[in-house]
Amino acid sequence: MRKRGGGTFHDILLSLKINAQDLERQLQQLIAAGALKTRKKTTATYYTLNQGRLSTISKVAGRLNELRLEGVKRSSSGK
Repeated sequence: MRKRGGGTFHDILLSLKINAQDLERQLQQLIAAGALKTRKKTTATYYTLNQGRLSTISKVAGRLNELRLEGVKRSSSGK
Protein backbone atom coordinates (compact mmCIF):
# COMPACT_ATOMS: atom_id res chain seq x y z
CA MET A 1 0.00 0.00 0.00
CA ARG A 2 2.85 2.37 0.69
CA LYS A 3 4.33 1.96 -2.77
CA ARG A 4 1.02 2.46 -4.56
CA GLY A 5 -0.49 4.94 -2.12
CA GLY A 6 -3.40 2.64 -1.30
CA GLY A 7 -5.70 0.14 -2.88
CA THR A 8 -9.16 -1.32 -3.18
CA PHE A 9 -10.45 -4.25 -1.17
CA HIS A 10 -9.78 -6.50 -4.16
CA ASP A 11 -6.19 -5.20 -4.53
CA ILE A 12 -5.47 -5.85 -0.86
CA LEU A 13 -7.15 -9.25 -0.94
CA LEU A 14 -5.01 -10.37 -3.88
CA SER A 15 -1.86 -9.02 -2.29
CA LEU A 16 -2.36 -10.61 1.13
CA LYS A 17 -4.01 -13.84 -0.06
CA ILE A 18 -6.24 -14.16 3.01
CA ASN A 19 -9.91 -14.91 3.55
CA ALA A 20 -12.18 -12.04 2.47
CA GLN A 21 -14.10 -12.06 5.77
CA ASP A 22 -10.86 -11.86 7.76
CA LEU A 23 -9.64 -8.99 5.61
CA GLU A 24 -12.92 -7.12 6.00
CA ARG A 25 -12.73 -7.50 9.80
CA GLN A 26 -9.10 -6.36 9.88
CA LEU A 27 -9.78 -3.36 7.66
CA GLN A 28 -12.65 -2.29 9.92
CA GLN A 29 -10.36 -2.57 12.97
CA LEU A 30 -7.67 -0.51 11.27
CA ILE A 31 -10.22 2.12 10.27
CA ALA A 32 -11.57 2.23 13.85
CA ALA A 33 -8.02 2.73 15.15
CA GLY A 34 -7.47 5.51 12.62
CA ALA A 35 -4.65 3.65 10.85
CA LEU A 36 -6.52 3.55 7.54
CA LYS A 37 -8.45 6.18 5.66
CA THR A 38 -11.11 5.44 3.08
CA ARG A 39 -12.20 7.24 -0.05
CA LYS A 40 -15.17 6.30 -2.12
CA LYS A 41 -14.27 5.96 -5.76
CA THR A 42 -16.70 5.36 -8.61
CA THR A 43 -16.76 1.58 -8.31
CA ALA A 44 -15.11 0.78 -4.96
CA THR A 45 -13.79 2.03 -1.67
CA TYR A 46 -10.12 3.00 -1.80
CA TYR A 47 -8.02 2.38 1.33
CA THR A 48 -4.95 4.44 2.20
CA LEU A 49 -2.58 4.35 5.15
CA ASN A 50 -2.85 7.19 7.66
CA GLN A 51 0.90 7.74 8.13
CA GLY A 52 0.51 10.25 10.97
CA ARG A 53 -1.72 7.94 12.97
CA LEU A 54 0.52 4.92 12.26
CA SER A 55 3.50 6.87 13.59
CA THR A 56 1.60 7.72 16.78
CA ILE A 57 0.48 4.10 17.22
CA SER A 58 4.07 2.91 16.74
CA LYS A 59 5.41 5.34 19.36
CA VAL A 60 2.74 4.37 21.88
CA ALA A 61 3.34 0.66 21.28
CA GLY A 62 7.10 1.16 21.71
CA ARG A 63 6.59 3.02 24.98
CA LEU A 64 4.19 0.36 26.28
CA ASN A 65 6.80 -2.29 25.49
CA GLU A 66 9.46 -0.30 27.36
CA LEU A 67 7.18 -0.06 30.40
CA ARG A 68 6.46 -3.79 30.19
CA LEU A 69 10.17 -4.59 30.10
CA GLU A 70 10.82 -2.28 33.07
CA GLY A 71 8.09 -4.12 35.01
CA VAL A 72 9.61 -7.50 34.13
CA LYS A 73 13.05 -6.28 35.32
CA ARG A 74 11.61 -5.00 38.60
CA SER A 75 9.67 -8.18 39.31
CA SER A 76 12.63 -10.44 38.54
CA SER A 77 15.08 -8.35 40.60
CA GLY A 78 12.73 -8.34 43.57
CA LYS A 79 12.69 -12.13 43.90
